[in-house]
Amino acid sequence: MSFGRRLALALIGLILLIQAGAGVSIYIATRAAVTKEGKAQLASTIDEAVHQWQLHPGSAAGLPRGAGLIVADGDHGWTVVAGDVGSAVTAYLPASFAELPRKARTIHTENDELLVQAALLQDVAGRPRAAIVATRDLTTELSRYRIVWSVLIGGLVATLLAGVVVIRLIDRGIARPIAQLVAQITRIGQGDYQLPATAPASDPTGRQLGLALTNMTQAIVAREYRIREMVMHEPVTHLPNRAAFLQEIAPQLGGERAAILVIGLVNAQEIANTVNRDVADRVLRNAAVRLGRLLGEPPPACLSDRTFAMFLTNIGELRARTIASRIVTHFEVPYTDGKLTIDTAAAVGIALLPVHGDEPALLLRHAEVALQVGYATNTAGRFTTKPSTLIARIACR
Repeated sequence: MSFGRRLALALIGLILLIQAGAGVSIYIATRAAVTKEGKAQLASTIDEAVHQWQLHPGSAAGLPRGAGLIVADGDHGWTVVAGDVGSAVTAYLPASFAELPRKARTIHTENDELLVQAALLQDVAGRPRAAIVATRDLTTELSRYRIVWSVLIGGLVATLLAGVVVIRLIDRGIARPIAQLVAQITRIGQGDYQLPATAPASDPTGRQLGLALTNMTQAIVAREYRIREMVMHEPVTHLPNRAAFLQEIAPQLGGERAAILVIGLVNAQEIANTVNRDVADRVLRNAAVRLGRLLGEPPPACLSDRTFAMFLTNIGELRARTIASRIVTHFEVPYTDGKLTIDTAAAVGIALLPVHGDEPALLLRHAEVALQVGYATNTAGRFTTKPSTLIARIACR
């Protein structure tokens, strides 16, 4: 084997190693982001379910999606009595009441990887001990990103094909300045995507290699952008998701006054249960467009299949209430889809900076809890603010 071919193979191996390392890093970052968002949604689901239980002690009515009521089954573990948590999940829960996971924990079933969190409920006389348990399927969430892994594998294959071309060129007796090539590849591996300098016309092979490196650099940049878009945006509305929203508002919390508004579609669950998934998605996209037109830039974030969030700077409680009232009034107009007319009544939860906290996650949690109180206390068109020692003091008109 010629020296040029051995050198080319070594360089291709280095490129593949760098790309594989980048792929592993992207997988780890994607998994961490999905897990973090799943834990946040589990905590929100548990909060909502416990609140419903406190409103209706002894009744499992109104449990949110992803939550279930389990009761102790003597010494034999747990039994699911209500909700959409699969009965198979109880087989993987600790038998002891005190050992139920109070914080999100990963468990592995035969086929899936799940996030599980539980909240113990106050004992009711004459009834077995009970708890609320919520789950989120990490396996399903990560399967959304199969296209990402396909893109990465395609990049590795493209690199191999490009390597074959390079080997043929080198075998023809034309060398590439090794120091410059290695330096450029190393910069790409470190995330520096500055394009290489154009080789002089007297070095046609150098120009070809420079073009290949440029194309590879641009392809990697494009793939990373697509991956970031998928990880940081909600798939139905393509709006920033919870992680992107928290990341975006964190640098803006230095001001004296601001507010987070969490807007929820009151009847979203009933809509999803009544019409097909496509119509429910169109309702969600329409709500996103209506919010954007009403409030302008920046666009709202989409936290789930029923809630949006807005961060408003330099406003106090009165202005926040005024905006919330406008939103509620705006969504009194129903959504029409062919012959369907769908009620899109909205509720709004408000958290104020610095009254309710000065950290992004804390402010968002307070606004979400206020929204849950709004769901529980209104039929349509109310908004809540000012969390108290428990959850929120209702402020409605």
